[in-house]
Amino acid sequence: MISAALPLVALVVTAVAMLLFYRPGYVAVMFGLALPLGGVDLPGGLSMAIAMSMLVIVVAMVQRLQRGLLPLPRSWPAVMAILWSVGVIFSVLLGPSLVKAATFGMWQIVSFLLAVLWAEVAGKPGVFRPAVIATLLGATAVALTGPFMATGEVEVAFGGGVVSNRPTGIFGQPNEYGLFCLLLLVFALGILAATRGPLRLLAAVAAGAATVGLLISLSRGAWVGAVGGVVALLVLMPQFRRVFVIGGAAMLAVLVAIMASPVQIPYASVVVSRALTINSESSNPYDLRPLFRAEGMRLWNESPIFGQGPNSFRELSMGINSVARPGGAEHPHTLLLAIGSEQGLVGVVALIGLGASVLAAALFVRPALVLAHRARRTDPNEGRNRALPPLSAVVAVSATAALAGFVVEGIADFAIRNPLSRTTVFLMVGWALAGYRMRRIELSREAEVRAGDSSPKESRTAVPAS
Repeated sequence: MISAALPLVALVVTAVAMLLFYRPGYVAVMFGLALPLGGVDLPGGLSMAIAMSMLVIVVAMVQRLQRGLLPLPRSWPAVMAILWSVGVIFSVLLGPSLVKAATFGMWQIVSFLLAVLWAEVAGKPGVFRPAVIATLLGATAVALTGPFMATGEVEVAFGGGVVSNRPTGIFGQPNEYGLFCLLLLVFALGILAATRGPLRLLAAVAAGAATVGLLISLSRGAWVGAVGGVVALLVLMPQFRRVFVIGGAAMLAVLVAIMASPVQIPYASVVVSRALTINSESSNPYDLRPLFRAEGMRLWNESPIFGQGPNSFRELSMGINSVARPGGAEHPHTLLLAIGSEQGLVGVVALIGLGASVLAAALFVRPALVLAHRARRTDPNEGRNRALPPLSAVVAVSATAALAGFVVEGIADFAIRNPLSRTTVFLMVGWALAGYRMRRIELSREAEVRAGDSSPKESRTAVPAS
């Protein structure tokens, strides 16, 4: 079977290589469309999400080398990538299992490099919009795997504190699926609020699919993170306020109808009961998350600079000195403690530094959104016909808001062990930086046009011969 498929695989690989040779930017479009395959494991244990990320990195670096540039741009995110990579290498050497830590550490480096180099392939005038469309299409397909792959009914215990058989889609855990839907929902809402035409329709479909997936995942951390992402959109994007009012009113009407309905809606009651336990960890008497967080702090204190090694928490949390033994835990259920315990202060600083660059990118492009919003308020009829906010600014701010939701979700969970969920988080970073790069290109072109218009015209008057 495998030998029979090899010729077909060879043809596909050859076609992709030829396409990327002539049109390297299309790797960003291919990446977005291939997101539904991100959870597939290739031979050797390599996930498709990591393989796609490596392809983007190689194409971006080759493009830079062909232009006589360094493989990485001279930028603050690139400095953070180097710091992150050095920290991972040292933390791997300190880990209890060298092979296991090195494998996961390499994936961590690949994800970070994807975030830094995504702008090199997607942040170009001819590629930016198609890549955004491809990302929305691929991510929507991933979000729809939750309802279509769900099997059986969920089982609720402790008033919603424990729910089993939750939909996971193509992910390994429902919280990973919930995180993905959170990122897609906020990203799509931002694009929905500030675009028109087919792109807006596609963003609406993506937001709808993400909303359904977010609800059925029953991930309380993702729900709270979605609220954080929406708040970030309200602060950063004036165009979103109208969508928020209309959408909020519609959601309120649906909730009132559900609560007033004499017929009990099964899954809706599960969602409500689950939501009521968000602020009550004691609703589950078997909840060991406080112990997992204490173990994360203990491990971080033992190796504060470089941590205990990537993906080492599970093994170390079952040790004789662990406060979470004998069962241990996958992670300490907090983003900060998860990175700190495994990659130390160096990893935390690199991640915060990358987040600072994302925020700076959003603040840089935000004036374009504000100006477009003011133009429409000043003259609604003329403002509607004027150019919409540049898509570069819309995407950068939408991705930043999605990452704000991820940070809020990370207060109570750590759902990026999965290759696809981790890749999606760093992809959002890449989109924020790509939007920033595109906006700089647009401003540079506008400045050139203004300079050309203001330059004195050459005199065409004939000079009489002397």
